[in-house]
Amino acid sequence: MTTKLFAALAASLIAGSLALTTAAEAGGCGGGGGYYRSSGVSQSLIARKQAIAAAQRRQAIAAQKAQAAKAAKIAAAKAEKAEVEKVAATEAPKTETSTTTAEATETKPETTVATAETGCKKFVPAIGSTVSVECPQ
Repeated sequence: MTTKLFAALAASLIAGSLALTTAAEAGGCGGGGGYYRSSGVSQSLIARKQAIAAAQRRQAIAAQKAQAAKAAKIAAAKAEKAEVEKVAATEAPKTETSTTTAEATETKPETTVATAETGCKKFVPAIGSTVSVECPQ
């Protein structure tokens, strides 16, 4: 007797769940777009939400592009600074190292100091600093 009761109960549960499943599919539940239709949300609200989402995506892409451009500018400035320093190092005034007379060793520090004091400086806007360069003669 109890087996027949359980069998009848199981059959009714299965039949009820199948009926609910087909009703949900017919109403558009679970399909994504049908949810808005069944809940009464207007199409203009959906369009506004989609427009806002698209605008946020465009802003994110623009921010990524701006960050990449900034990184490229920084890399270019560092490369230019390294190039300027390399040129400045190769064009540095060469002092002769002669130790034959005492006069030559005494005047070299003075000329070195004088060269450093009268050296020309050039402002490089890309790196935002002033660099010492050899003066044109």
